[in-house]
Amino acid sequence: PNSQYTTLIVNERGDVLDELDKLSGGPEAKDIQCPPPLVPVHNKIVRAVVKGSIEDGQRTPRDGGSKIPKIIHLSMKSRCLPKDLHMYVNRWAEQFPSYSLFFNDDAAVSRLISEDWPEFPGLHRAMKCVLYSGAMTIDVWRVLVLYKYGGIYSDIDNWPEDILNESTIPIDNVSTFFLSDAYNRPSQWFLVSERRHPMFYLAM
Repeated sequence: PNSQYTTLIVNERGDVLDELDKLSGGPEAKDIQCPPPLVPVHNKIVRAVVKGSIEDGQRTPRDGGSKIPKIIHLSMKSRCLPKDLHMYVNRWAEQFPSYSLFFNDDAAVSRLISEDWPEFPGLHRAMKCVLYSGAMTIDVWRVLVLYKYGGIYSDIDNWPEDILNESTIPIDNVSTFFLSDAYNRPSQWFLVSERRHPMFYLAM
């Protein structure tokens, strides 16, 4: 695996990063073999030590940080990517070196949606009406993953330019933000949020 995707383990505490790693299929994917010219992509887990404790992807007020967890969520049908898309994943890791990055294939997407969601009792019934399992399923998944875990969601073919980096994420009482299109609609291809934000609850 690319050295950028080495897991940095500070202690054995199991927390949200371990949960996301398991949910996204990271442990099973460590030895994945892809047929050439495809390249495997692995999760990147960064555990920051703060005053003897583990942030586990969270900024906290005492650290002068924002409400946005330091987590990036990406998704694609398979963990075996063409080299050009693999470059995009590397770019996110380079631009956000202190963020954990989780890659979710179709199986990981299904695992999250299949979980018990007492907040959304009609979810599983509604998913039976999804006509296009790819795009429409991801539309639901990206809302759920940000609602439950927070962080940054991006479509995999978004290339973060130099101006988009860790300093771009607001640290002063900003709980969510996104871009907008020509019709002033919020972007679905780039979303940033704290956990359990009411906007994502209402979206579901």
